[in-house]
Amino acid sequence: MLLPPLSGISPLLRLTDAPGLGPHAVLDARCNNSIIGTPSFGLDNAIFTVCAEITIDAPVEAVYETWVDFESYHLWNSFVTDVHALPGSSISQVPPQIGTEMLFSNTFPPIPKFLPGPSVERLSYTEPNADGRGEAALVAWIGYESAEHPSVFTDIGEGRTGFVSWETFYGVHGTALVAGKEWLQGRHETQARDLKGYVEGSGG
Repeated sequence: MLLPPLSGISPLLRLTDAPGLGPHAVLDARCNNSIIGTPSFGLDNAIFTVCAEITIDAPVEAVYETWVDFESYHLWNSFVTDVHALPGSSISQVPPQIGTEMLFSNTFPPIPKFLPGPSVERLSYTEPNADGRGEAALVAWIGYESAEHPSVFTDIGEGRTGFVSWETFYGVHGTALVAGKEWLQGRHETQARDLKGYVEGSGG
């Protein structure tokens, strides 16, 4: 199923006027079984969040650079098995430019009928020094202007990184995907474990 570019998304799904929290407000986010706001959209009209949290035995820089190297996702990611730039965008630069539009090939085994396969995502944040002290990084991308997937990488000492990655769904789009929340949660947790295994195995 080929999904439309972001420019073709219905205005009913867009949240471009929603008040965001900004990058600094989300650096302390933790998975807590509740709805978590995002830098671009905040909490207004949020329907649900899926979240994964894990400790990775590697420095922040190594984990961050693996996460933003979208051309290499096929090497380690069993959820987002491939990423391609949409026309007018490029993912050859690491990290790509803000605003880069990408097609993610998502895998849900077995895929429920209410969850889409590929998704169109727009890069919204790439901040390797998000806290200004070199201790935290932030990456986020927006799906269909109605969901955002931020990830925070925090230096927790001894060369280790605290990785928190969540996706919050909003409005009509979020309501339509509520039935798939459990599946989405499982895939995000798997993705975090994949990242940990790849980086700790010196693949990154």
